Amino acid sequence: MGSPTDMGGSSNESAPDAQGDGASEAGDTDTDNMDPGTSTCDFGEQGRAPYTIFHADGRKLLIGNVDSVASESAVQVLSSTGASIAETQAAQNGSFALQSQEPLPGTIVVRSTLESSTDISVGLTDATTAAYAGSQQMVEAWAETDFADGSGFRLEQAGDTLELNAASQTLLPGLSVVLANLSQGMAMVEKVNNDGSFSVWVQAESGDAIVIFTVEHGSSNGGGQPLTIEAP
Repeated sequence: MGSPTDMGGSSNESAPDAQGDGASEAGDTDTDNMDPGTSTCDFGEQGRAPYTIFHADGRKLLIGNVDSVASESAVQVLSSTGASIAETQAAQNGSFALQSQEPLPGTIVVRSTLESSTDISVGLTDATTAAYAGSQQMVEAWAETDFADGSGFRLEQAGDTLELNAASQTLLPGLSVVLANLSQGMAMVEKVNNDGSFSVWVQAESGDAIVIFTVEHGSSNGGGQPLTIEAP
């Protein structure tokens, strides 16, 4: 397993796919001062960082962080022309997680509806090289039912909470880890600490479908190929 310094954005390796989740080099955005849990942009604007709505798996996964939409609202994904693509229900914490049968278009509208509706225009940008590498690192560290010893990752179930931790020097600082429960339609996103460690959790019951991937939140809302598992 490579250390954080081995995973820097200077890598020339990329793994593009037909749906736009391939790696691309990060831009000049300053990622150190951006927190994916705190959006400073307009609620109706997701075309630039900091992002709160993320995608992965060839644009078939769409994940909203806590407070990305209204709590327990109806969430509908529309094309830029207004055609309905997918829908789900937001969790109490304002997060959501959905899986589309077909790849989502490059620009979508996320509509959150309670008594009234709020539309969020979202451009689905390609994963950066670092985001792709972080996701791939977790996929390769998974050994059937748990993370391999020495990988730095640890997955623990405590009651109705599933927690994912990593030791220092595991992932590249500047990345964020997306942990989503597709069965319950909720998610949480947490930044990797400066020492390469992180801790993120989500409510989950045994057997729930869980997806995990990394994004470089200051540069893109795209993740690489996710790790897909069942909650223990």
